Amino acid sequence: MPNIYPLSASPLATSGLPDLLTSGPWQSSEKWQSPTSDLGQRQSDFGPGQCRAFTLIELLVVIGVIVTLMGLLIPAVSLVKNKAKKTQTVNLLAQVQAACSSYKNENGHYPETGMTAMGWAGNAANLLIQLKTVNREDFRSPELKDSYGTVIQYRPAKHYPFTQGITSGLIDSDDPPGADSYQLWSKGPNKSDDVSTATDPKDLGDDIVTWKK
Repeated sequence: MPNIYPLSASPLATSGLPDLLTSGPWQSSEKWQSPTSDLGQRQSDFGPGQCRAFTLIELLVVIGVIVTLMGLLIPAVSLVKNKAKKTQTVNLLAQVQAACSSYKNENGHYPETGMTAMGWAGNAANLLIQLKTVNREDFRSPELKDSYGTVIQYRPAKHYPFTQGITSGLIDSDDPPGADSYQLWSKGPNKSDDVSTATDPKDLGDDIVTWKK
C-alpha cells in the first residue's frame, strides 16, 4: 500500500521548492532586460531612420573598386562591339557577293551600269538599285553602307584604274584574271581606304576585303 503523507509532511513541502519558487531571478527586485536591449539602445543613438555613415577610407576603397572594374569592363565591351560590327560587315559583303552572282546569272555580267573608277557613293547607289532586281528582301535599306556607317567600295572590272609600272603587289598593279569581275571591300573601323596603298595583298590595314578578283 503506497505511503500517504499529510500535506504538511509531503516531501515537496520539506524540499525547499516553495523557497525556490519565491526566491528565483524572476522575483528579483532588479528589472530584467532583453539581451537585444543594448543593441536597440545603440541604434537609438543615431535617431529614427538613421544609420552609421561610411568613413572617408571606406568611400575611397569603394570608389577604387568601381574604377578598377570599369577599367576592365570598358575595353572588353569595346572589343565585343568592334567584333560584332566586323561580323555584320562581313555578312553584308557576303550578301552582296551572292546577289552579284544572281545578277550575273540573269544578266550575263556583274552589276556595272552607271559606275565609275572612283565614284564610290555613286557606285554603291547604282549597285543597290541593280541588286534589288534580284534580291529585294535583303536590300531594303536606302543606302548600301557597312556597320561603320560608310558606303561599301564596289568597282566592276571595266573601271579598274590600272597604272603602268605600279609597284608589284598593289591591287591595281595587275590586270584582272577576266574582264567579268569586280572589287568589293569595306573601309573598316577607321573609315579610311587602306586598300589602295597596300604593298602586300595581306596588308590591308583594317579594311574588310572580299575579293572577287
